Amino acid sequence: MSPGSRLFVLLPLLWSGVSAKPAGPGYFPPGYHSPPVNGSDGEVSVKAYGLIEQYDSSNWLDKFDVQAMADPTHGFVNYVDAGRAQQLGLIRNQGSQVYMGVDSWVSSPFLRCPYYRILPTSILVLLRPRISRNPSNPSQTRLNPSGPGRDSVRIQSKRGYTRGLIIGDFAHIPGTACGSWPAFWMVGPNWPNQGELDIIEGVNLNQNNQVTLHTSPGCNVHVGDGGQTGRSVGNQDCGAGGGYTGCGVEAVGQPTSYGTPFNANGGGVYAALWTDAGIKVWYWAARDVPGNIRNGNPDPNSWGVPQANFAGCDFAAKFRDMHIVFDITFCGDWAGGVWGQSSCAQMNPSCNAYVAEQPQSFADTYWLINSIKVYGV
Repeated sequence: MSPGSRLFVLLPLLWSGVSAKPAGPGYFPPGYHSPPVNGSDGEVSVKAYGLIEQYDSSNWLDKFDVQAMADPTHGFVNYVDAGRAQQLGLIRNQGSQVYMGVDSWVSSPFLRCPYYRILPTSILVLLRPRISRNPSNPSQTRLNPSGPGRDSVRIQSKRGYTRGLIIGDFAHIPGTACGSWPAFWMVGPNWPNQGELDIIEGVNLNQNNQVTLHTSPGCNVHVGDGGQTGRSVGNQDCGAGGGYTGCGVEAVGQPTSYGTPFNANGGGVYAALWTDAGIKVWYWAARDVPGNIRNGNPDPNSWGVPQANFAGCDFAAKFRDMHIVFDITFCGDWAGGVWGQSSCAQMNPSCNAYVAEQPQSFADTYWLINSIKVYGV
């Protein structure tokens, strides 16, 4: 919430003909090679969905690389390495869940006291967003707008995939906040030639999820058979603007698909089905998740109309060896690019300055993940 508990409503963005900026590209070191995990081609049956990989609190940092790197989307963010992230509490296990957040430390005489660590776990959980930074140096979180940016975490799976069913189970995703730009996405090493799929993404005070594809030119999509609940936005060619523009689908009729409403509704599940025939994405609130997902036998044929349903592209040529990525950046190409069109600008004309001066606004800017599961198709 903004200073003084003022509530602002995001001014409508001109979504028609406008899509999300790419969350990527990903980062792959020179000489990178990781044989992708391949599913089967063509039509699939429920028997085809076998579990390939599960990411959870038992193996998270073994299966993801924490990337201390410059933000390719030019955000006001300082991605820290694994050691620093753990020291600051920005990435950690929280019971059976994985927490990944940003620096939201606010100076407080009580929280500077080392004895807060002896409090019961239930109270520490409530205080969690306020103790994400080392209390010995709390003043660092009020930043220089011209400096490196607010501390955050970006991770990328060590393993890449070519086709698959990716199911993310979330207790909490980053809440709606001016300046924030979180994403759960997939990307190939040679962007945009090996594709990008943004599964959960939004900026500022947006409360509707947007699913977006970014590719090399010539991936012309249409809504696949069976339709979609969302509204197509952006270009028909997912490779327009060299992949920068992308083609997207904005959630419609799903008021809890993203941000603070998603969390207030108890979390939920996103599933992305990626085959050579197309890409589909579904969303369910936690209470509505299909039983075959809960029991580990997913059957997309029973899930009804997806939020997004992309068809018509040569998906085998445009998407391959994609890795799973989580990040939270600030401002940058998208959140900063539309700052002046939103009510956020009423609080500060500069996105970077707002993020620099308002650490308390990002107490709810974190992922709390139950699991990510990848099934073969």
